[in-house]
Amino acid sequence: MVEKVCQRIMEAEIIEFLGAGPHELTDEKICYCNGYKPQILRTQFGELNLTIPKDREGNFSSKLFARYEKARNNAITSQGILIVMGIGTDSRHEVLSFDIADSESEASWSEVFANLRDRGLSGVKLIIHICPS
Repeated sequence: MVEKVCQRIMEAEIIEFLGAGPHELTDEKICYCNGYKPQILRTQFGELNLTIPKDREGNFSSKLFARYEKARNNAITSQGILIVMGIGTDSRHEVLSFDIADSESEASWSEVFANLRDRGLSGVKLIIHICPS
């Protein structure tokens, strides 16, 4: 599940970075996607086998890896992946928020939920926290 969510997040990041989706032509499009490269991300959830989107210019960098590179360089020793999924009345799942924080603290989650509220999220009926052992 985490692997699929991370993959979907990177797909959204590359679309935002390029200014358009696959096979889309817009005035905002700055470059084109140029395939994928396999990458293993070691997280508190275990190893995630991901395929990283590439752009033709080689400028795209996912936030997902940038934060973990700091961890490997001993700048940050522990981090939490904060993912908020929404399920609509039509049973569709959607990633509402994704962030990497220094910890899964109350302050980190409060910031995530405040951001969602500022973006217009309302009517939340249930919150479930899933934490790896």
